[in-house]
Amino acid sequence: QLSRSIAVELQAPLTSDESRRAGKGLTESFAAYQLYAQAGRMARGDRSANQRSVELLKEAVKLDPRFSTAMAEISYRKLFLPEGLTREAFDWAQRAVETDPDSGTAHYALAVAWTR
Repeated sequence: QLSRSIAVELQAPLTSDESRRAGKGLTESFAAYQLYAQAGRMARGDRSANQRSVELLKEAVKLDPRFSTAMAEISYRKLFLPEGLTREAFDWAQRAVETDPDSGTAHYALAVAWTR
């Protein structure tokens, strides 16, 4: 919404693809977003908080199977666990990219997982 408003103010024409991406939110499910936000407030360095955040994020993905940002966050969180669950992190990042190929967050998660 913000990017659309900026484009209108600048009188910058948007292609239909740019308009679609600019108007896209993280999720259409308020409940999924609440779980995502709750998980985001948990420390990545704390093992139990990290495990709990992964559980919350997985619940969010169950509510919205297209919530690629939550999938990417699961990938990050898996890498922060002491076990360094790199295969699982990679799988979640790959799923995020497949779900939303336009998501920079998903691509970044995949790049981070590749470097581990």
